[in-house]
Amino acid sequence: MSGTPDEKNIKRIIFATELGYMPYRVAGAQNAMHELNLELMARGIEPVILCGAIPGQPDDKVMREEYGGYTVYHAKQPHIVAELVVQQFRPDAAVVQGGAMTALSHAFHRAGVPTVVNFLDCEFKDGNLFAPGSPFLFVGNAPFVARRAEVMLGIECHMVQSIIRPDDFVTDTVRSHALFIGSSPLKGIEIAFRIAESRPDIPFLFVESWPIGDDIRNIYMSRAAAAGNIEWSRPVADMLPFYAKARLTLVPSIWNDSAPRVVAESQASGIPVLATDIAGLPYMVGPGGRLVDVDAPHADWLEAFDAMWNDEQEYAQLSELARQHAHRAEVAPGRLAERFLALVTKYVTDERQEA
Repeated sequence: MSGTPDEKNIKRIIFATELGYMPYRVAGAQNAMHELNLELMARGIEPVILCGAIPGQPDDKVMREEYGGYTVYHAKQPHIVAELVVQQFRPDAAVVQGGAMTALSHAFHRAGVPTVVNFLDCEFKDGNLFAPGSPFLFVGNAPFVARRAEVMLGIECHMVQSIIRPDDFVTDTVRSHALFIGSSPLKGIEIAFRIAESRPDIPFLFVESWPIGDDIRNIYMSRAAAAGNIEWSRPVADMLPFYAKARLTLVPSIWNDSAPRVVAESQASGIPVLATDIAGLPYMVGPGGRLVDVDAPHADWLEAFDAMWNDEQEYAQLSELARQHAHRAEVAPGRLAERFLALVTKYVTDERQEA
């Protein structure tokens, strides 16, 4: 490709997902879009969101709301209304991320909008399949994701980590509890339960994240109550009260997690992380914690947990390394936003020259 990037070429960007959006759904994909939107607005770029429907929304309606200083369009099937939103907003680029992305990406391409596919995971299957030679710019939010996209899909994929503002998560902590955020077997909830049940003298905080049904929630809550040392919380928008109690954070994911925000959010306050040695977690945890093999026996998890919890010298070292890792210059929000914008700007410039 050729062309000299000029950020003045980019005035409007539409971010699109088939998933719901804040405040109705709050998770990593939504936070990633919101944080990037804030950085873009600070640079004079206008973002909008096209996302899934809100609860109770009629199937044939597109609903418009304001959130966080920008416009959000809600639709039952975002890929069906993408062209309509393009006609109204006239974006210079589209960024598709989270959920099923193939149909949305092609909808924007058919509407003549240069389209970025931003991978937040490696779920490359129906709804997320792209072929070599696709007309999109591909970005992954972790080195693991970018490499996996190149290997599995045969595409070039750049890496720009999702923006996390570490200063927003800095808090004093009494370091009295072990913290686990998750409500799915894929996030390692069984491992977390077994650790907590094996250490009844240590208080644990379990916070829901991914949506779950009432039946399974009741099972988990009953199990937490029976353990006696597990406090169960429904999903919350503000995690600071939980980080203010945390001595360490458990991230025993079985899933190919790319860049779970809970790692950086915890480390921002010097809370080290005990995580699975899988996918993007080694990159995210860095020196600020410990890693356990995904297939390790329960005894290995207890050994690592006990070392982090009981060894004050090791804990102090991991805590400081965690803090430094979360605040390192290469993941500063401004630097990540500039890298993302430079990639998009060059891509849009080249697309215009080739048109």
